[in-house]
Amino acid sequence: MDISQIVSKLKSAHKKYEPILETRSEIIEEEVTLLLKFIEKIYSFTTKKTINERDCVLIYMFPANDRDLISDDVYLSPDGYITYQVFNKAAYLEIVNNANIENGYVKVPIHYFLETVPLIKILKFFEKRPSILFDRAYETDELNEKRRSLIKQLKEIL
Repeated sequence: MDISQIVSKLKSAHKKYEPILETRSEIIEEEVTLLLKFIEKIYSFTTKKTINERDCVLIYMFPANDRDLISDDVYLSPDGYITYQVFNKAAYLEIVNNANIENGYVKVPIHYFLETVPLIKILKFFEKRPSILFDRAYETDELNEKRRSLIKQLKEIL
């Protein structure tokens, strides 16, 4: 084992990697700004959920799987944090020991979330969202008609 060679390779690798990390951080900061502007533009007509007395915007859904730790739905709260439901607080705190969990929902700074889910994935989520909503609208409308018909029949009988 050549210790000087290990030191030399480590130094070289860090010299290559550190500027890339800096660039990544700069990109993420730009993504934060752009995400906030995008949400501002779509806020009035996008899916929201009240979480801890704040109207939060659905910005992403993790691919469906057997999650028993956190929900698939990811929201952006007005205070600038990403939030999602934590189903198993004790287990989550073992993984993220400094997690800020409030009434069953974790609050994560946007830039931390964007480290694992880049803006392009969030925008792809929104790109697919209209077709999902149109499908749901069609299904709900069809079910509403069936319900109305049943109600009408029951009213005639009762």
